[in-house]
Amino acid sequence: MSGEYTLGTWRGFTTYKCTLCEFDCMDKAQALEHYRAHFVKPPEPRDARPVTLAIDDSGHVVVAPPEPPEPEHAPAPKKRRKRKET
Repeated sequence: MSGEYTLGTWRGFTTYKCTLCEFDCMDKAQALEHYRAHFVKPPEPRDARPVTLAIDDSGHVVVAPPEPPEPEHAPAPKKRRKRKET
């Protein structure tokens, strides 16, 4: 992967320097681990709805199916006023 670190040398040894902070080390895997731990945003959960636990008739804990999301309702049309006849 490019962009996570730059290569350098120190007393003849290869070093890996983070491109976004002052971190550097002599181990490529450690450099990548540092970059991913500090600068890569974790993925968003696919379904953020809470899980509901229930107990069935035999006493076992089961996961209840998630409730469907509330449907989005369109706003009601505005009522038209009748003209006053003069």
